[in-house]
Amino acid sequence: MKRNLFWKNALVLGWSVLLFTTGDLWGVSAEQYIPTYYPTVSSANGYPVASPTVTPAAYGYAPATPPTALPQRMVPEVAPPVVAVDRPVVYSECEGTLDGLVLPRLNTSPAMQAGSFLLGPGSFFIDGYLDQGLTFSNAHSDYYNPVAPNDKEGYELNQLYLAMGRRVDQTGGWAIGGRVDFMYGTDYYYVSSLGLENHPDNGNHWNGMSDSRDYRIGRNQYGLAMPQAYVEIYSPILRGIDIKVGHFYSVMGFESPMAPMNFFYSRSYASIYGMPQTMTGVMTTSRLNDRWNVILGAVNEWNAWNSLEDNFSFVGGLTFNSLNNRFSLAATVMTGDQIAPAFQPVTFAEAANTTLLNLYARASLTRRLTYVVEFTAGWDDRDYFCMETLDNKHGRSWYGVTNNLFFQVNSCLTLGTRFEWFRDCDNTIIDGGYGVASNQEGADYFALTFGANWQPLSWLTIRPELRWDFSNFEISGAPQWKTYDNMTSDSILTFAADAIIRF
Repeated sequence: MKRNLFWKNALVLGWSVLLFTTGDLWGVSAEQYIPTYYPTVSSANGYPVASPTVTPAAYGYAPATPPTALPQRMVPEVAPPVVAVDRPVVYSECEGTLDGLVLPRLNTSPAMQAGSFLLGPGSFFIDGYLDQGLTFSNAHSDYYNPVAPNDKEGYELNQLYLAMGRRVDQTGGWAIGGRVDFMYGTDYYYVSSLGLENHPDNGNHWNGMSDSRDYRIGRNQYGLAMPQAYVEIYSPILRGIDIKVGHFYSVMGFESPMAPMNFFYSRSYASIYGMPQTMTGVMTTSRLNDRWNVILGAVNEWNAWNSLEDNFSFVGGLTFNSLNNRFSLAATVMTGDQIAPAFQPVTFAEAANTTLLNLYARASLTRRLTYVVEFTAGWDDRDYFCMETLDNKHGRSWYGVTNNLFFQVNSCLTLGTRFEWFRDCDNTIIDGGYGVASNQEGADYFALTFGANWQPLSWLTIRPELRWDFSNFEISGAPQWKTYDNMTSDSILTFAADAIIRF
Protein backbone atom coordinates (compact mmCIF):
# COMPACT_ATOMS: atom_id res chain seq x y z
CA MET A 1 0.00 0.00 0.00
CA LYS A 2 2.76 2.44 0.96
CA ARG A 3 4.77 1.74 -2.18
CA ASN A 4 1.65 2.07 -4.34
CA LEU A 5 1.10 5.53 -2.87
CA PHE A 6 4.74 6.40 -3.58
CA TRP A 7 4.48 5.41 -7.23
CA LYS A 8 1.25 7.38 -7.66
CA ASN A 9 3.02 10.51 -6.36
CA ALA A 10 6.01 9.85 -8.59
CA LEU A 11 3.78 9.40 -11.64
CA VAL A 12 1.93 12.67 -11.05
CA LEU A 13 5.16 14.65 -10.59
CA GLY A 14 6.86 13.00 -13.55
CA TRP A 15 3.92 13.67 -15.85
CA SER A 16 3.86 17.34 -14.82
CA VAL A 17 7.55 17.70 -15.60
CA LEU A 18 7.10 15.95 -18.95
CA LEU A 19 4.42 18.44 -19.93
CA PHE A 20 6.75 21.33 -19.15
CA THR A 21 9.72 19.95 -21.04
CA THR A 22 8.36 18.24 -24.13
CA GLY A 23 5.08 19.77 -25.15
CA ASP A 24 2.33 22.26 -24.62
CA LEU A 25 0.81 23.09 -21.27
CA TRP A 26 -2.87 23.79 -21.84
CA GLY A 27 -2.03 24.81 -25.40
CA VAL A 28 0.94 26.98 -24.41
CA SER A 29 4.56 25.85 -24.65
CA ALA A 30 6.67 25.82 -21.49
CA GLU A 31 8.85 28.69 -22.66
CA GLN A 32 5.78 30.81 -23.43
CA TYR A 33 4.02 29.88 -20.22
CA ILE A 34 6.85 30.96 -17.91
CA PRO A 35 7.83 34.65 -18.20
CA THR A 36 11.37 35.92 -18.52
CA TYR A 37 13.95 34.71 -16.04
CA TYR A 38 17.39 36.26 -15.89
CA PRO A 39 20.03 33.58 -16.42
CA THR A 40 22.63 32.37 -14.01
CA VAL A 41 25.62 30.25 -14.90
CA SER A 42 28.04 28.17 -12.85
CA SER A 43 31.74 28.71 -12.49
CA ALA A 44 34.07 25.84 -13.06
CA ASN A 45 35.35 25.80 -9.48
CA GLY A 46 31.98 24.86 -8.08
CA TYR A 47 31.01 28.35 -6.95
CA PRO A 48 28.17 29.99 -8.87
CA VAL A 49 28.07 33.15 -10.90
CA ALA A 50 24.95 35.14 -11.61
CA SER A 51 25.57 36.24 -15.18
CA PRO A 52 28.30 36.38 -17.80
CA THR A 53 28.73 40.14 -17.24
CA VAL A 54 31.70 39.33 -14.98
CA THR A 55 33.94 36.38 -15.76
CA PRO A 56 34.10 33.36 -13.42
CA ALA A 57 37.75 34.23 -12.76
CA ALA A 58 36.53 37.23 -10.77
CA TYR A 59 36.13 34.81 -7.82
CA GLY A 60 33.25 32.63 -8.83
CA TYR A 61 30.53 35.13 -7.99
CA ALA A 62 29.37 37.81 -10.38
CA PRO A 63 26.59 40.41 -10.51
CA ALA A 64 23.45 39.73 -12.48
CA THR A 65 22.05 42.26 -14.89
CA PRO A 66 19.42 42.61 -13.56
CA PRO A 67 20.24 40.52 -10.45
CA THR A 68 18.96 36.99 -10.05
CA ALA A 69 16.47 36.36 -7.28
CA LEU A 70 17.37 32.85 -6.24
CA PRO A 71 20.24 31.24 -4.36
CA GLN A 72 19.12 27.87 -5.62
CA ARG A 73 20.61 24.75 -7.08
CA MET A 74 20.29 24.93 -10.84
CA VAL A 75 20.80 22.67 -13.80
CA PRO A 76 23.60 23.40 -16.28
CA GLU A 77 23.25 26.58 -18.32
CA VAL A 78 23.91 27.13 -22.00
CA ALA A 79 27.06 29.23 -21.73
CA PRO A 80 29.87 26.79 -20.79
CA PRO A 81 29.96 23.46 -22.66
CA VAL A 82 29.72 21.45 -19.43
CA VAL A 83 28.97 22.62 -15.92
CA ALA A 84 28.10 20.87 -12.70
CA VAL A 85 24.63 20.98 -11.17
CA ASP A 86 25.17 24.05 -9.01
CA ARG A 87 23.03 26.34 -6.89
CA PRO A 88 23.53 30.02 -7.72
CA VAL A 89 23.41 32.44 -4.82
CA VAL A 90 21.84 35.86 -4.75
CA TYR A 91 24.24 38.63 -5.65
CA SER A 92 23.67 42.12 -4.28
CA GLU A 93 24.21 45.18 -6.46
CA CYS A 94 23.70 47.41 -3.43
CA GLU A 95 27.40 47.84 -2.73
CA GLY A 96 30.46 47.25 -4.87
CA THR A 97 31.15 44.87 -7.71
CA LEU A 98 33.19 42.06 -6.11
CA ASP A 99 31.48 39.42 -4.03
CA GLY A 100 34.13 39.12 -1.30
CA LEU A 101 36.37 41.11 1.00
CA VAL A 102 39.87 40.10 -0.10
CA LEU A 103 40.05 36.92 -2.18
CA PRO A 104 38.43 38.22 -5.41
CA ARG A 105 41.39 40.54 -5.94
CA LEU A 106 43.84 37.73 -5.28
CA ASN A 107 42.07 35.33 -7.65
CA THR A 108 42.18 37.83 -10.52
CA SER A 109 45.92 38.48 -10.17
CA PRO A 110 48.20 37.32 -13.04
CA ALA A 111 49.97 34.89 -10.71
CA MET A 112 46.84 32.72 -10.50
CA GLN A 113 47.05 32.05 -14.26
CA ALA A 114 50.40 30.24 -13.89
CA GLY A 115 50.77 26.77 -15.37
CA SER A 116 48.27 27.12 -18.18
CA PHE A 117 50.79 25.88 -20.77
CA LEU A 118 50.93 22.54 -18.88
CA LEU A 119 47.45 22.24 -17.32
CA GLY A 120 45.39 23.86 -20.04
CA PRO A 121 42.98 26.81 -19.78
CA GLY A 122 42.11 27.74 -16.21
CA SER A 123 43.35 29.51 -13.10
CA PHE A 124 44.16 28.82 -9.46
CA PHE A 125 41.85 30.13 -6.74
CA ILE A 126 41.36 30.46 -2.99
CA ASP A 127 37.78 31.00 -1.76
CA GLY A 128 36.19 31.08 1.65
CA TYR A 129 33.38 32.31 3.84
CA LEU A 130 32.10 32.36 7.42
CA ASP A 131 28.54 31.32 8.29
CA GLN A 132 27.31 31.90 11.86
CA GLY A 133 23.87 32.29 13.36
CA LEU A 134 21.44 32.32 16.28
CA THR A 135 18.47 29.99 16.83
CA PHE A 136 15.73 30.10 19.47
CA SER A 137 12.48 28.18 19.91
CA ASN A 138 9.45 27.55 22.11
CA ALA A 139 11.01 24.27 23.31
CA HIS A 140 12.24 23.68 26.85
CA SER A 141 15.23 21.70 25.64
CA ASP A 142 18.36 23.28 24.16
CA TYR A 143 18.45 20.66 21.39
CA TYR A 144 16.22 20.94 18.33
CA ASN A 145 17.04 17.78 16.36
CA PRO A 146 15.88 16.48 13.93
CA VAL A 147 15.71 20.13 12.75
CA ALA A 148 19.08 20.75 11.11
CA PRO A 149 21.73 22.00 10.71
CA ASN A 150 20.93 24.74 13.28
CA ASP A 151 20.04 22.05 15.81
CA LYS A 152 20.99 23.76 19.10
CA GLU A 153 19.74 26.82 20.98
CA GLY A 154 21.73 30.03 20.82
CA TYR A 155 24.85 30.83 18.86
CA GLU A 156 26.47 28.44 16.39
CA LEU A 157 29.47 28.92 14.16
CA ASN A 158 28.12 26.69 11.44
CA GLN A 159 30.82 26.89 8.79
CA LEU A 160 34.25 28.44 8.60
CA TYR A 161 34.95 27.38 5.03
CA LEU A 162 38.11 27.36 2.91
CA ALA A 163 38.41 26.03 -0.65
CA MET A 164 41.48 26.08 -2.85
CA GLY A 165 42.47 24.57 -6.15
CA ARG A 166 42.41 25.19 -9.86
CA ARG A 167 39.27 25.89 -11.86
CA VAL A 168 39.19 24.66 -15.44
CA ASP A 169 38.01 26.80 -18.32
CA GLN A 170 35.39 24.67 -20.03
CA THR A 171 35.20 26.93 -23.07
CA GLY A 172 38.68 25.95 -24.25
CA GLY A 173 40.51 22.69 -24.94
CA TRP A 174 41.77 20.01 -22.59
CA ALA A 175 42.24 21.26 -19.02
CA ILE A 176 43.21 19.85 -15.62
CA GLY A 177 42.10 21.26 -12.28
CA GLY A 178 40.66 20.24 -8.94
CA ARG A 179 39.96 21.48 -5.45
CA VAL A 180 40.20 20.73 -1.74
CA ASP A 181 37.64 22.06 0.76
CA PHE A 182 37.87 22.29 4.53
CA MET A 183 34.97 23.06 6.87
CA TYR A 184 35.18 23.82 10.59
CA GLY A 185 32.06 24.37 12.68
CA THR A 186 28.90 22.68 13.85
CA ASP A 187 27.94 21.55 10.34
CA TYR A 188 30.89 19.15 10.15
CA TYR A 189 28.55 16.53 11.64
CA TYR A 190 26.39 16.45 8.53
CA VAL A 191 29.20 16.04 5.98
CA SER A 192 31.37 13.51 7.85
CA SER A 193 32.28 10.40 5.85
CA LEU A 194 33.16 6.86 6.80
CA GLY A 195 36.88 6.24 6.61
CA LEU A 196 37.74 9.96 6.62
CA GLU A 197 36.36 12.14 9.41
CA ASN A 198 35.00 8.93 10.98
CA HIS A 199 36.54 5.47 11.12
CA PRO A 200 35.10 2.86 8.72
CA ASP A 201 33.01 1.49 11.61
CA ASN A 202 31.68 5.04 12.22
CA GLY A 203 33.79 5.65 15.31
CA ASN A 204 35.28 9.10 15.79
CA HIS A 205 38.51 9.76 13.93
CA TRP A 206 39.14 13.47 13.46
CA ASN A 207 36.71 14.76 16.09
CA GLY A 208 35.97 13.79 19.67
CA MET A 209 33.03 13.06 21.93
CA SER A 210 31.18 15.30 24.35
CA ASP A 211 29.71 14.56 27.78
CA SER A 212 26.10 14.86 26.60
CA ARG A 213 24.36 11.89 24.99
CA ASP A 214 21.26 13.98 24.29
CA TYR A 215 22.97 15.96 21.52
CA ARG A 216 24.20 14.13 18.44
CA ILE A 217 24.55 10.93 20.45
CA GLY A 218 27.49 12.38 22.33
CA ARG A 219 29.47 13.80 19.43
CA ASN A 220 31.23 17.13 19.75
CA GLN A 221 29.32 20.23 18.74
CA TYR A 222 32.29 21.58 16.77
CA GLY A 223 34.55 19.67 14.44
CA LEU A 224 36.58 19.61 11.22
CA ALA A 225 35.64 18.02 7.89
CA MET A 226 37.07 17.77 4.39
CA PRO A 227 33.92 17.46 2.26
CA GLN A 228 35.70 17.76 -1.10
CA ALA A 229 39.08 16.66 -2.48
CA TYR A 230 39.10 15.80 -6.16
CA VAL A 231 40.89 16.14 -9.49
CA GLU A 232 38.90 17.57 -12.39
CA ILE A 233 39.57 16.99 -16.09
CA TYR A 234 37.75 18.74 -18.90
CA SER A 235 37.75 17.16 -22.34
CA PRO A 236 36.40 18.88 -25.48
CA ILE A 237 35.45 15.48 -26.93
CA LEU A 238 31.97 15.48 -28.47
CA ARG A 239 30.33 18.60 -27.01
CA GLY A 240 32.37 18.55 -23.81
CA ILE A 241 32.86 16.11 -20.92
CA ASP A 242 33.75 17.09 -17.35
CA ILE A 243 35.28 14.35 -15.15
CA LYS A 244 35.77 14.45 -11.38
CA VAL A 245 37.80 11.82 -9.54
CA GLY A 246 37.93 11.83 -5.75
CA HIS A 247 35.68 13.05 -2.95
CA PHE A 248 32.95 15.58 -3.76
CA TYR A 249 29.50 16.81 -2.80
CA SER A 250 26.54 14.71 -3.86
CA VAL A 251 25.06 15.54 -7.27
CA MET A 252 21.60 14.78 -5.88
CA GLY A 253 19.14 17.27 -4.42
CA PHE A 254 18.18 20.92 -4.67
CA GLU A 255 19.87 21.98 -1.44
CA SER A 256 23.59 21.94 -0.67
CA PRO A 257 25.75 21.41 2.43
CA MET A 258 27.45 24.74 1.54
CA ALA A 259 25.61 27.59 3.27
CA PRO A 260 25.88 30.23 0.47
CA MET A 261 24.25 27.83 -1.97
CA ASN A 262 20.95 27.73 -0.04
CA PHE A 263 18.22 30.31 0.43
CA PHE A 264 17.27 29.21 3.97
CA TYR A 265 19.43 28.83 7.06
CA SER A 266 17.82 25.48 7.96
CA ARG A 267 17.47 22.61 5.51
CA SER A 268 14.73 20.18 4.56
CA TYR A 269 14.40 16.70 6.08
CA ALA A 270 14.86 15.07 2.69
CA SER A 271 18.13 16.88 2.02
CA ILE A 272 19.60 15.91 5.41
CA TYR A 273 18.22 12.43 6.10
CA GLY A 274 16.94 11.17 2.76
CA MET A 275 20.02 11.36 0.53
CA PRO A 276 23.84 11.38 0.70
CA GLN A 277 25.76 14.57 1.41
CA THR A 278 29.04 13.47 -0.18
CA MET A 279 30.22 10.87 -2.68
CA THR A 280 33.61 9.30 -3.40
CA GLY A 281 34.49 7.91 -6.81
CA VAL A 282 34.21 9.11 -10.42
CA MET A 283 31.55 11.49 -11.72
CA THR A 284 31.14 12.66 -15.33
CA THR A 285 28.92 15.35 -16.83
CA SER A 286 28.47 15.32 -20.61
CA ARG A 287 26.71 17.91 -22.72
CA LEU A 288 24.28 16.53 -25.29
CA ASN A 289 23.07 19.84 -26.70
CA ASP A 290 22.13 23.33 -25.60
CA ARG A 291 19.43 21.96 -23.29
CA TRP A 292 20.37 18.50 -22.07
CA ASN A 293 23.27 17.13 -20.02
CA VAL A 294 23.94 13.57 -18.85
CA ILE A 295 25.43 12.66 -15.45
CA LEU A 296 27.10 9.24 -15.02
CA GLY A 297 29.14 8.09 -12.05
CA ALA A 298 30.53 5.16 -10.08
CA VAL A 299 30.90 5.88 -6.37
CA ASN A 300 31.32 4.25 -3.00
CA GLU A 301 28.42 4.12 -0.54
CA TRP A 302 26.57 7.08 0.99
CA ASN A 303 28.95 9.49 2.69
CA ALA A 304 31.77 6.95 2.51
CA TRP A 305 35.44 7.45 1.75
CA ASN A 306 36.31 3.96 3.01
CA SER A 307 33.55 1.89 4.62
CA LEU A 308 33.62 -1.60 6.11
CA GLU A 309 32.56 -3.12 2.79
CA ASP A 310 33.16 -0.41 0.13
CA ASN A 311 30.20 -1.32 -2.04
CA PHE A 312 29.83 0.01 -5.57
CA SER A 313 26.95 2.36 -6.41
CA PHE A 314 25.81 3.61 -9.79
CA VAL A 315 24.75 7.25 -10.21
CA GLY A 316 22.96 8.51 -13.30
CA GLY A 317 20.97 11.56 -14.20
CA LEU A 318 19.68 14.04 -16.75
CA THR A 319 19.51 17.81 -16.51
CA PHE A 320 17.50 20.14 -18.71
CA ASN A 321 17.45 23.90 -19.13
CA SER A 322 15.23 25.80 -21.56
CA LEU A 323 17.03 28.08 -23.99
CA ASN A 324 15.50 31.17 -22.40
CA ASN A 325 16.33 29.82 -18.92
CA ARG A 326 12.72 30.04 -17.73
CA PHE A 327 12.45 26.38 -16.82
CA SER A 328 14.97 23.77 -15.66
CA LEU A 329 15.00 20.37 -14.04
CA ALA A 330 17.38 17.71 -12.77
CA ALA A 331 16.64 14.01 -12.26
CA THR A 332 19.17 11.66 -10.64
CA VAL A 333 19.16 8.09 -9.38
CA MET A 334 21.62 6.21 -7.17
CA THR A 335 21.51 2.45 -6.68
CA GLY A 336 23.79 -0.07 -4.97
CA ASP A 337 24.48 -1.69 -1.62
CA GLN A 338 24.67 0.72 1.34
CA ILE A 339 25.53 0.38 5.02
CA ALA A 340 24.42 3.66 6.63
CA PRO A 341 24.78 7.43 6.44
CA ALA A 342 27.89 8.31 8.43
CA PHE A 343 26.42 11.18 10.42
CA GLN A 344 23.85 8.84 12.00
CA PRO A 345 25.87 7.04 14.70
CA VAL A 346 23.55 4.08 15.13
CA THR A 347 23.51 0.31 14.75
CA PHE A 348 25.35 -0.96 11.70
CA ALA A 349 24.28 -4.05 9.81
CA GLU A 350 25.20 -5.82 6.60
CA ALA A 351 24.80 -3.73 3.49
CA ALA A 352 21.48 -3.84 1.64
CA ASN A 353 20.59 -2.89 -1.89
CA THR A 354 19.34 0.70 -1.82
CA THR A 355 17.84 2.83 -4.57
CA LEU A 356 17.35 6.58 -4.32
CA LEU A 357 15.53 8.89 -6.73
CA ASN A 358 15.60 12.68 -6.73
CA LEU A 359 13.83 15.07 -9.08
CA TYR A 360 13.48 18.83 -8.87
CA ALA A 361 12.19 21.46 -11.27
CA ARG A 362 12.39 25.26 -11.32
CA ALA A 363 9.98 27.54 -13.16
CA SER A 364 10.04 31.33 -13.38
CA LEU A 365 6.39 32.29 -13.00
CA THR A 366 7.05 36.01 -13.40
CA ARG A 367 10.14 38.21 -13.54
CA ARG A 368 10.13 38.29 -9.72
CA LEU A 369 8.41 35.05 -8.72
CA THR A 370 10.03 31.61 -9.01
CA TYR A 371 8.72 28.20 -7.94
CA VAL A 372 10.81 25.09 -7.22
CA VAL A 373 9.39 21.65 -6.46
CA GLU A 374 11.45 18.65 -5.38
CA PHE A 375 10.52 14.98 -5.04
CA THR A 376 12.74 12.48 -3.21
CA ALA A 377 12.16 8.75 -2.69
CA GLY A 378 14.23 5.82 -1.48
CA TRP A 379 13.78 2.15 -0.70
CA ASP A 380 16.00 -0.79 0.26
CA ASP A 381 16.02 -4.48 1.18
CA ARG A 382 17.32 -4.02 4.70
CA ASP A 383 16.28 -6.21 7.64
CA TYR A 384 15.71 -4.20 10.78
CA PHE A 385 14.47 -4.89 14.30
CA CYS A 386 11.16 -3.41 15.50
CA MET A 387 11.11 -2.75 19.24
CA GLU A 388 7.32 -2.58 19.33
CA THR A 389 6.67 -6.04 17.91
CA LEU A 390 10.03 -7.52 19.03
CA ASP A 391 10.69 -9.10 15.65
CA ASN A 392 12.55 -8.42 12.44
CA LYS A 393 11.06 -6.49 9.51
CA HIS A 394 12.22 -6.48 5.90
CA GLY A 395 12.39 -3.57 3.49
CA ARG A 396 12.27 0.14 4.16
CA SER A 397 11.08 3.14 2.18
CA TRP A 398 10.85 6.91 2.48
CA TYR A 399 9.73 9.76 0.24
CA GLY A 400 8.78 13.41 0.36
CA VAL A 401 7.85 16.54 -1.55
CA THR A 402 9.34 19.99 -0.92
CA ASN A 403 7.86 23.20 -2.37
CA ASN A 404 9.80 26.48 -2.57
CA LEU A 405 8.46 29.88 -3.63
CA PHE A 406 10.74 32.92 -3.97
CA PHE A 407 9.83 36.55 -4.58
CA GLN A 408 12.45 39.18 -5.42
CA VAL A 409 11.53 42.48 -3.75
CA ASN A 410 14.54 44.39 -5.09
CA SER A 411 18.20 43.83 -5.92
CA CYS A 412 19.08 43.45 -2.22
CA LEU A 413 16.09 41.58 -0.78
CA THR A 414 14.35 38.31 -1.70
CA LEU A 415 11.56 36.65 0.29
CA GLY A 416 10.90 32.93 0.31
CA THR A 417 8.76 30.19 1.75
CA ARG A 418 9.26 26.42 1.88
CA PHE A 419 6.75 23.70 2.73
CA GLU A 420 7.85 20.08 3.07
CA TRP A 421 6.13 16.78 3.68
CA PHE A 422 8.49 13.90 4.40
CA ARG A 423 7.19 10.36 4.91
CA ASP A 424 9.33 7.92 6.92
CA CYS A 425 7.31 4.84 5.98
CA ASP A 426 8.93 2.42 8.41
CA ASN A 427 10.14 4.83 11.10
CA THR A 428 13.78 4.03 10.43
CA ILE A 429 15.17 7.16 8.75
CA ILE A 430 14.80 9.97 11.30
CA ASP A 431 13.61 9.15 14.83
CA GLY A 432 13.90 5.40 14.59
CA GLY A 433 17.57 5.36 13.69
CA TYR A 434 18.95 3.27 10.85
CA GLY A 435 19.08 -0.31 12.13
CA VAL A 436 16.24 -0.27 14.67
CA ALA A 437 12.64 0.97 14.52
CA SER A 438 10.94 2.08 17.72
CA ASN A 439 7.49 1.67 16.16
CA GLN A 440 6.13 -0.38 13.29
CA GLU A 441 3.99 2.50 12.04
CA GLY A 442 5.56 5.14 9.84
CA ALA A 443 5.71 8.85 10.64
CA ASP A 444 4.99 12.02 8.70
CA TYR A 445 7.08 15.16 9.09
CA PHE A 446 5.84 18.59 8.04
CA ALA A 447 7.91 21.77 7.98
CA LEU A 448 6.76 25.26 6.99
CA THR A 449 9.44 27.95 6.72
CA PHE A 450 9.26 31.67 5.97
CA GLY A 451 12.55 33.46 5.31
CA ALA A 452 14.44 36.22 3.57
CA ASN A 453 17.80 36.89 1.94
CA TRP A 454 19.03 40.42 2.58
CA GLN A 455 22.33 41.55 1.07
CA PRO A 456 23.22 45.05 2.25
CA LEU A 457 26.80 44.52 1.00
CA SER A 458 28.22 42.49 -1.84
CA TRP A 459 30.11 40.25 0.62
CA LEU A 460 27.39 39.93 3.28
CA THR A 461 24.13 37.90 3.28
CA ILE A 462 21.71 37.85 6.21
CA ARG A 463 19.09 35.07 6.32
CA PRO A 464 16.33 35.34 8.98
CA GLU A 465 13.68 32.63 9.09
CA LEU A 466 10.65 31.44 11.05
CA ARG A 467 10.04 27.69 10.93
CA TRP A 468 7.25 25.44 12.27
CA ASP A 469 7.69 21.65 12.39
CA PHE A 470 5.14 18.96 13.18
CA SER A 471 5.35 15.15 13.29
CA ASN A 472 2.80 12.46 14.12
CA PHE A 473 5.53 10.12 15.36
CA GLU A 474 4.74 8.28 18.59
CA ILE A 475 5.49 4.96 20.25
CA SER A 476 2.70 2.54 21.09
CA GLY A 477 2.54 2.05 24.83
CA ALA A 478 4.46 5.28 25.38
CA PRO A 479 2.36 8.01 23.74
CA GLN A 480 4.21 10.67 25.71
CA TRP A 481 7.28 10.08 23.52
CA LYS A 482 7.20 12.48 20.60
CA THR A 483 9.70 13.91 18.12
CA TYR A 484 10.74 17.35 19.38
CA ASP A 485 11.80 19.02 22.61
CA ASN A 486 13.68 16.02 23.94
CA MET A 487 10.87 13.69 22.76
CA THR A 488 8.12 15.54 24.66
CA SER A 489 6.34 17.45 21.88
CA ASP A 490 4.93 16.76 18.43
CA SER A 491 5.80 20.25 17.16
CA ILE A 492 8.38 22.99 17.50
CA LEU A 493 8.54 26.64 16.46
CA THR A 494 12.01 28.07 15.77
CA PHE A 495 13.25 31.51 14.91
CA ALA A 496 16.73 31.76 13.46
CA ALA A 497 19.01 34.14 11.60
CA ASP A 498 22.51 33.75 10.25
CA ALA A 499 25.05 35.91 8.47
CA ILE A 500 27.34 34.75 5.66
CA ILE A 501 30.54 36.75 5.18
CA ARG A 502 32.43 35.96 1.99
CA PHE A 503 36.15 36.51 2.14
